[in-house]
Amino acid sequence: MNKTNILQQIIAEQDKTINNLSSSIEKYKMASDLDENNTLDPEDFSHQGEAMDMKMRLEQLLVKETRNKEIIEKCLNLDNKVVELGALVDLDIKYLFVGASTHTLKADDKEIYTISEDAPIYHSIKGKKVGDKIELGNLHFVIKDIK
Repeated sequence: MNKTNILQQIIAEQDKTINNLSSSIEKYKMASDLDENNTLDPEDFSHQGEAMDMKMRLEQLLVKETRNKEIIEKCLNLDNKVVELGALVDLDIKYLFVGASTHTLKADDKEIYTISEDAPIYHSIKGKKVGDKIELGNLHFVIKDIK
């Protein structure tokens, strides 16, 4: 288990998410900023409010995803021995990263689940060490390694 490589993979996925959000925001910005003289169809103006709302939602999501990336980057150099912020936990058939919640990825033929310190499950696994048992949903795991 190479923590740096796995976190770099998560960061690369965050970069894709951030780029996609930025691109979508730009499209909604153009759709919400129509010039009356350049628009032939008056119905286009009826969608300006919707486009502005969507743009604002996406901007909030962009801020959140950017913060998540910053958290993950700060965790790159942490050497964890217990489940805490920055820990990459090997559960034999999957990895669990504690830092920021992102979508599930794959590395070393294992799924990588990510959670933040705000996740309800975090409080039940915080401080666990190699060899300890944890429960995720209705599944039970033994911690094989922590980096």
